Amino acid sequence: MSTELVPISKNLTTEIPYSILSKLPEMPEEAQREFIDIYQSNRKSTVLGYIFHLFAYGSSYGYLNRWGMQILYWLTFGGLGIWWFIRLFTLPSSIKKHNKSKAENIFKDIILKWGASFRRKEKVGSLSQKITNLKPRPLKISFDPSNLSIKNLKKGYLIDFDLKTWEVKNEYQIDWLKKTSSKELVIINDLKELILNIEISDQNKLIAVLSRKSIHQIDSTIENQILKLHTPPVKITFEGKTYYKESENKGIIFNISNNTSPPTLVNSILYFDDSREYIFRIDIANQDKCLGYAGRLYLKESFSEILPK
Repeated sequence: MSTELVPISKNLTTEIPYSILSKLPEMPEEAQREFIDIYQSNRKSTVLGYIFHLFAYGSSYGYLNRWGMQILYWLTFGGLGIWWFIRLFTLPSSIKKHNKSKAENIFKDIILKWGASFRRKEKVGSLSQKITNLKPRPLKISFDPSNLSIKNLKKGYLIDFDLKTWEVKNEYQIDWLKKTSSKELVIINDLKELILNIEISDQNKLIAVLSRKSIHQIDSTIENQILKLHTPPVKITFEGKTYYKESENKGIIFNISNNTSPPTLVNSILYFDDSREYIFRIDIANQDKCLGYAGRLYLKESFSEILPK
């Protein structure tokens, strides 16, 4: 993997946005050269722009592939000369804007072809090593053996929900960077598995009941969009329901049931439908894997008969 920027002419370094130039060294040398070659073949020259404007019937818009504007320019005879005169001063900025847009689109295509932010994965690996020795945040949960609450659930406990008795298979804790925490419990009944997400807050009275889903059921390209372009969709459709992006939170997942499992970095994207009763969640684990969950919110009163096994 290259850690240096391949040689670029001074003219190109002034044209290519800094946001792209700063990321090019993170790419393999072949990817950098591919980006530069494609950009050079698509960029427009200010000198040629003026030549088209002055000596080719004012066809500078056509030079930039803006043929709708070019036809309008011709039909009005260059705004009876006024538009022609103004174009002398606006042409450089138009070409700069065109080149910037081309550079950004080409860069996105290269990212999709070669993979997501190459050095970013190294940084994630380094960060993962740093959190290995972290411990879960202490939770203040009251415990009354004669009146157990859903927050007291642990691995092996039993709970009644939806007219069935479920057993807690695994217990996780998510410590969010916003200084809050939640418990996530995997519960099973025969071959069926659900996930309970419980916010550790006195004010929270709702429990999210989720089941695992493949995000490819939403869109075959959504994983690339999230992992490589880092732009999660603001709206998704799943099983006939439309969900809208509500929040995006980063945190660390701890496997409470297995202390030997290393913590996992997670970026959780939450979507609600119009009723705000049904939810879809996309978790990005260690920034290289997308997991999907669909479900709905229930009142705490929907759960009963909590018993240690």
